[in-house]
Amino acid sequence: MADDEFSIRIRGIDDVTRALFQISPKLAERVVMLSIRKGANYMKKAISAAAPSSKHGSREYTQKAQWAMINGKRKKVAPGVSTILPPGRIKRSIRVVTSKRNKYKLNGTVGLFISCYPGKSRTDKKGAWYGSFVDKGYNLGSRQISAREAISLGIVTEGQHLQSVVNAQLDSIAQRSRTGKKSRARRIRYRNSGSRHIDGQNFIKKGFDSASKRTLEIMVQALEVSTEQLLRQLNLNVTR
Repeated sequence: MADDEFSIRIRGIDDVTRALFQISPKLAERVVMLSIRKGANYMKKAISAAAPSSKHGSREYTQKAQWAMINGKRKKVAPGVSTILPPGRIKRSIRVVTSKRNKYKLNGTVGLFISCYPGKSRTDKKGAWYGSFVDKGYNLGSRQISAREAISLGIVTEGQHLQSVVNAQLDSIAQRSRTGKKSRARRIRYRNSGSRHIDGQNFIKKGFDSASKRTLEIMVQALEVSTEQLLRQLNLNVTR
């Protein structure tokens, strides 16, 4: 549920929900989704509370500095243009998003996930492009490298790379069959490890752990109430 790393599964009311899916899968999926979202919104608040926030905001450059070679030396000819964004960007970036993979018509499941919205640009006040780095950690000095270099450095084997390429092609074919539109296979990217690792703060996991029990209670309660109300509207008997 949170960044596809931790999940909550609802069990114990399978008979009622199974009956509802047999009657109307589309209506049942909507009822289940609304119930799950109530719990997810509660967890979102817990994760936002656990997310770090600076007191002075963050500086983002809207225009990079310009450099030029003058008399054989690289010199700055125009300074960069920057803006200060208000603090709390990571807290505001926490969002509940409908999963594209967990669809009842695709795999028989319904789900949401919570993640840091990176924003449309670095200056997007509603997002935080660095949120996942703060949460999971990152390596200083890391850079993107080619597959050949990754294989030579031992980051990945040739067989693993070929398997990744095949999986990307299969995903592209599956998406084309679902949508009817041509889709380019995703590019396989690798990065070297860098020289120094910065540990993540794991605020998503902390918020998840603190709110998971109450979140599950909210989901189950909302699902029970909404399902039974819908079955009664359909003039069906509800036995528990």
